[in-house]
Amino acid sequence: MTYRFLAVVVLALGPLGVSAQAQVPQKRQTLEASYNRQRQQLEAQIFTRFLNRASTEMKLDAPNRGRLEVYLRESGIRRRQLTVQTVQLRRRLNQAVRDSTTADADYLRILSELDQLRNQEDQLWKRDQDELAKMLNPRQRAVFILHWIQFNERLREIMSERPRVPPG
Repeated sequence: MTYRFLAVVVLALGPLGVSAQAQVPQKRQTLEASYNRQRQQLEAQIFTRFLNRASTEMKLDAPNRGRLEVYLRESGIRRRQLTVQTVQLRRRLNQAVRDSTTADADYLRILSELDQLRNQEDQLWKRDQDELAKMLNPRQRAVFILHWIQFNERLREIMSERPRVPPG
């Protein structure tokens, strides 16, 4: 009799456990979406503040500020792509180092990819500097670079402060 009762209870509660497990990925997706929205809003606010402060200090008029903003947004797309690739490659390198069976050829391949990414980042930096030189005088470029460094430091702080969604 006790076994029958337990079987009935397990069968009755089984679907609840499955539906609760199905909700975990959905909750994770909801949390990730919320974090991403918050991050994007905060990044937009910081970018706008950065652009306003830098434009004021550089004494840019509205059309030049607009040109600078458009260029930075376009360049930002490629910069984010490189950042994503760098993070993924760093994870692969970390996994390779932790795996004692990783072959030298695998290390060489990852290190070569890292080198290629660094070259792409350097090319993007040079292209940015060429474009900025078309829009800004040398003093304005120097002011811009100082603000750009502060902007990126602030973004890194925000990313390091954000709560991580547990794996699962």
